Amino acid sequence: MEVRLDLSWRLVLPVIIGIMLLLSSCDGGKKENEAIKKKCDTCRTVTKGFKEGMERTARSMYEGGDADWEEKKLGSYATSEMRFIEVTESLCESKEHDCHNLLEKEEELLEQWWKEHLETPDLFQWFCIDNYKVCCPENTYGPDCEECPYGVERPCKGAGKCMGAGTRGGSGKCKCNAGYKGDLCDICKDGYYQVMKNETHTTCKACHKACTALCTGGGPKGCKKCKVGWLWDDETGCQDVDECVVEAKPPCDIDEFCENTQGSHKCVACHGACDSCLGEGKDKCVKCKKGYEMKEDGCGDTDECEQENICEEEHMECHNVPGSHYCDCEDGYDRVGNECVDKALSNNETDQASEESSENLESTTVEEGEVGASSGDQQAVLTDGAKTDEKETNFDNSEFREDLPKEKDDEILKAGQEIPNPSDDSENMPTPQSLREEL
Repeated sequence: MEVRLDLSWRLVLPVIIGIMLLLSSCDGGKKENEAIKKKCDTCRTVTKGFKEGMERTARSMYEGGDADWEEKKLGSYATSEMRFIEVTESLCESKEHDCHNLLEKEEELLEQWWKEHLETPDLFQWFCIDNYKVCCPENTYGPDCEECPYGVERPCKGAGKCMGAGTRGGSGKCKCNAGYKGDLCDICKDGYYQVMKNETHTTCKACHKACTALCTGGGPKGCKKCKVGWLWDDETGCQDVDECVVEAKPPCDIDEFCENTQGSHKCVACHGACDSCLGEGKDKCVKCKKGYEMKEDGCGDTDECEQENICEEEHMECHNVPGSHYCDCEDGYDRVGNECVDKALSNNETDQASEESSENLESTTVEEGEVGASSGDQQAVLTDGAKTDEKETNFDNSEFREDLPKEKDDEILKAGQEIPNPSDDSENMPTPQSLREEL
C-alpha cells in the first residue's frame, strides 16, 4: 500500500509543479507586458504634450506688430533653447511621476531631436519607436515590432485585436470579439451562426433568444434546440410558452397576477383594493379587501361613516379613509379616553390641578423649613446647656469611688450598671449618697 502511494506521488508531483510554474510564468509575463505598455503610453503622452507646447508657443509669442521684425525675431526664437525649456516645463502634470521620470531620463534625446530633427514631422515615431524604443507602429508587437496575425491592414481578419499591438511587449495572439474564436478569429462561437465567410472576412451573428447554444440560422426556426420556456413548432420554430395559461397550479400568490414574458413569466402585485385579481387595476379585482366593496368600476372604498353605530359618543365625529375610518372629537373638544371634553373646561381643570399641585409643593417646602429651623434651635439650646452644665458641674467621681468598697464596685460592674461619667448631663447623674442607698 505504501509503495503504491509513493508511486502515485511520484507521478502527480511533477504535474503539480509544472502547473504552478506555468501559472507563475503567466502571471509574471502579464505584469511585464503591463509595464511595457505603461512605458509606451507615457512616451505617447510626452510627445503629444510636446507637440501641443510647440503650437502654444508659436501662437503666443510675437503676435502682431512689425512683420519684418517679427519674422527675424520669431525665426531665432523658433529654434531657441528658451522655447525648448518653455515647452518641456509644461509637459507633465505635478502628479504624473512616470512622465517626470521619462523626461528627466531622456531629456537629452528630446533635445537632440530639437536641434537636429526639428523638421521631422512625427516626433512619436522618431522618439518613442525609433530611438527610445518603447513603442511599435500600429498593429505590430514585440521587441522587434512584428506584424500581427493576418497583417497590419486587417489584423485578426478584422474580428479581434492583436495582443501587445503598438508596444514592445505582448504575444501577438488574437483576442477575438464577441461571437468569434480561432487563431484568426474566423470561426463563430457557440450561440452564433455564420452569415458569410471568405478568405478575408467572416461574419457571425447571435442566435435567436429562444435557442440553446446551437443554431443554424437566424430567427426561432434556426434553433437546433429550444430553451426552457419555449416549445418547438414545425412551422414557426421555437415559440414562447404562456405559463400564465398552461400551468395547472397558478404560478403566483393569491394577491398577485401572472404576466407572461418571452420564455418566462413574472408575478405582479394586485391593486391595493384587491384581495385577489386577474390583472392590473382595481377593475380587475376578483375579490375586494376588507374596507372595500365591489362597485361598477371595480373595488371601491367602503364609507363606514354612513353606517349605524359608528362614533356614537357625544361630540364625536367619523372620518373616512381608504379601506377604513377613525373617530375624533369635534372642534372645540379634546379626547379624554373614549369621551370628548370641552376644551375650556378641560383647560380650567388642568389649570386648577396645576395650582393645587403648586400650593401643596409650597406648603410642603415651608413645613420642611420650619421643622429644620426648630430642630436646629433645639440642638443649639441643648448644646449650650450641656456646655453650661459642664462648666458648673465639675463632678469628680474619684471621691465616690474611694468611699465605695471594692466588693461593691465589682457588684455594680456585674449588674451591668454604667459607672457615671462626669461629662454626662449633671441633672440625671446619680449622687454618691443615692448610689449608697441603692446598694
